[in-house]
Amino acid sequence: MAPPLGNIRAQTAQQGPEHEGTGSVEPIGPLPDLARRLPLRNRTRRIVSGAGLMRVLMISSDWTIAVRDPEAGDTLERHVRYARALRRRFPDARIDVVVKAPRSWSPQMREIAEALHVHPVPCARAAFAARALRVSTALAGRERLDVVTTQTPFDDGLVGVWLKRRHGVTLNVQMQSSFLDQPEWIRQRPVVYRLLNALGKWVAQRADTVRVVCQGEKARLERRFPPLRRRLVCLHPLVNRVVFEEPVRDEEMEPMRAVLGRRGLAGARYILFVGRLAREKNLPMLLQAFALAIRDVPEGVLVVVGDGPRRGRLENLARRLGIGDRVIWPGAVPLRSLRGWYAASAGVVIPSLQEGFAKVVVESCLMERPVIATPFVSARELLSDGVTGFIAPDFRDAGWLAGRMVFLLRQPGAARAHLDRLIDIWSDTAARSPRQS
Repeated sequence: MAPPLGNIRAQTAQQGPEHEGTGSVEPIGPLPDLARRLPLRNRTRRIVSGAGLMRVLMISSDWTIAVRDPEAGDTLERHVRYARALRRRFPDARIDVVVKAPRSWSPQMREIAEALHVHPVPCARAAFAARALRVSTALAGRERLDVVTTQTPFDDGLVGVWLKRRHGVTLNVQMQSSFLDQPEWIRQRPVVYRLLNALGKWVAQRADTVRVVCQGEKARLERRFPPLRRRLVCLHPLVNRVVFEEPVRDEEMEPMRAVLGRRGLAGARYILFVGRLAREKNLPMLLQAFALAIRDVPEGVLVVVGDGPRRGRLENLARRLGIGDRVIWPGAVPLRSLRGWYAASAGVVIPSLQEGFAKVVVESCLMERPVIATPFVSARELLSDGVTGFIAPDFRDAGWLAGRMVFLLRQPGAARAHLDRLIDIWSDTAARSPRQS
């Protein structure tokens, strides 16, 4: 039987200095901090002297940075915060973002905020590097750039290397997940990802700084690639802590209740998954594990919140496994609306083959929900195994995952079981102490 769980919010807040910042919102954000870490010889005098001008070019494939849509997440909000923070330190600073966009978009520049300009590149992914290079070169030709930061070490990283060589700009490469020489990542698409792995290592070696999002990945890369040690910077992403710390109002629960009610599952206990329905999330294994779990807890439900390219295949797999009527697919849900789904869940499951900084873990802990996770690099930084959740021994053990889901579905108070344990300790202590007459 799985051990009882402790106080999740308190445990998250008390992780210790090696987990400093976990689960919080940084007051400044990554860009100003990275600017300080860039080699002095490559910085312009106006930055070193603290003068007000700084130009940052970001190259990204996340088009939601230009969308004010709650279902698109908080990407735009975070980047506006980055731009404002940069302006506080450098009054005339600006961030230009060259971003892959849907083909239906106009390539016209969008001024999202005073210090944040987005340059859409409507194209297929295969054409993005060439077209992003054209747009970026035009921007670099109009005014001097100080920093180029790329979302990955792959095609956008290649553009960053070219800009560094051609225009003498410093280069920061970001790794939002665990990629280089990571076996579980390469196994997903061996031919393609081996090529990307080689490209990523080539790009990383030419960057001035490489940002990773958790200490586990930083330590892994330091061991694997010693020459990168002095260039690695660890900084986790922004987490909207305020949203998840506010008390959940009853009306926020209504959308969740309505979805379950339409399926005749009102009041059912469920395990929650939140994320993109993509290959790296390992969702076939989750469905197989849930098919095992409901043999012991036939009234249990699995709720899969999110959307992505593999949704159709996953729905078909659920039907083939005979669990189609016990799996709910609400689709993409706005950030604030997630609170109701978290609050009513028996627990949250993250079966990913790879993660960087898993924000869903932090959101779950802030909502005091236990987490079942595979052993991705940040799992042990964010979770205390057996206290705030459970960490699997490997990535593909459906039986182990099923057992933990059964435990949470059968234990309504699992997230607060530490209180009972504490009272038991007090009671046992009192029983052993001789009373004074």
